[in-house]
Amino acid sequence: MKKLYKSLLALLMLTTFASCSFEVDDIFDKNATERITEAIETDNNILVSAPNGWIIQYYGDTQYGGYNMLAKFNADSTVAVANPILGDSVYVSHYKFEQSQGVLLSFDSYNAAIHFFSDPANPAGVGTNGKGMLGDFEFRVLSASADRIEMEGKKHGTRVVMTAINENDSWDDVLSRLDDMDSKMFKLYYDLVVDGDTIRAYRNSNFNVISFTDENNIEYDMPYIVTDYGYSLYEDININGKTVSGFAYSKDKVFKATNDSSVSLIPYTPPITEQFVAGCWYISYSNLSSYGKKYFNVVKAGADSQGETLINMMFGTKTISSSYGSAFGITFNSDGWWGQYVFNYTIIDKTHITLEYTGTNVLNGDYYATYANYHYSAVPFGYYKSPKTFELTTDDLDAPSYVILNDVNDSTNVIKLSAEEIKGVFEN
Repeated sequence: MKKLYKSLLALLMLTTFASCSFEVDDIFDKNATERITEAIETDNNILVSAPNGWIIQYYGDTQYGGYNMLAKFNADSTVAVANPILGDSVYVSHYKFEQSQGVLLSFDSYNAAIHFFSDPANPAGVGTNGKGMLGDFEFRVLSASADRIEMEGKKHGTRVVMTAINENDSWDDVLSRLDDMDSKMFKLYYDLVVDGDTIRAYRNSNFNVISFTDENNIEYDMPYIVTDYGYSLYEDININGKTVSGFAYSKDKVFKATNDSSVSLIPYTPPITEQFVAGCWYISYSNLSSYGKKYFNVVKAGADSQGETLINMMFGTKTISSSYGSAFGITFNSDGWWGQYVFNYTIIDKTHITLEYTGTNVLNGDYYATYANYHYSAVPFGYYKSPKTFELTTDDLDAPSYVILNDVNDSTNVIKLSAEEIKGVFEN
């Protein structure tokens, strides 16, 4: 019986294979090489055919938000790119298409505008050493039409979208409109109102990211890019059961969610103590009083002993990388090596705050405390078990360019911190 069963099974398998094998048709009229060649030609024709070029909505790592660039692709495989971060210059380089799990668009010669985001050592000192802003310069084409091309970075997988520029628009007009929209909606702090409930939100002062903390003390980021209508989020986010894709500008300063009018983003001006805690402020040796300079002289000697330069040093809330999260206190960049010294704070009122170094060091904080005495930078702000109370003043509560910390118990200890990036702690 067992032998008969095996014979029947073998016969059944043979019959099934025979019946199926003669019914298979070639569903493609062209082979794989022909199909990919045709797809590359089609995508390249779309790129070149836009008479006024494209707006590139570019994201590196989403912790830095999105940025607009303009690009014009030419039939000779050259591309001209404008990146407003770098000013008015237009950078020309070569591009190509190739096959790599589909159609791949590659900016295969150096272009300062594009490679600004992908350089391992970012020209602006953004990101960790060897990683930069984690951007791409090779992109897999996901879809392409005459007015829209959607891609994803080959290495990091971040989505990048290009939309054709109206042929009647000059590049200056496009950039001017986007800059005007950003100016109208820009605020460091917002009330995020959902069905009447208010959540305090804040914008990263350096990057296009708005963040908020929910009732469970979980922080959420909303990376966005500026558009003609307002802010478009990198991806939809759920806020208290509401799905939000972006926010539209309104003259009444109540920026409604584009897909749900029950959600609004409303500019808010908090007291300087709240802005100080949520912001990230740059330290310069020249902006310290005699008390602070005494301790920073020790830091300078430590940097010299390592043969390094303190590129910048900040005080406030800073995320070094997504894997470490945010910390409040001192953040430093020493020749591309990052570290933090964590502080506790107590807000006393609208203008007074108490600070204390906790002794907690993040990333390379321990190394530079041990071998370069960088932790001496904490002393003017309030050392371990020696907290300091400060009165805070600023120039413009709506858009402060600096904040001054006046030690209420020691008039020789005055610290001025800048909202704008300062490069070279000891060079200014």
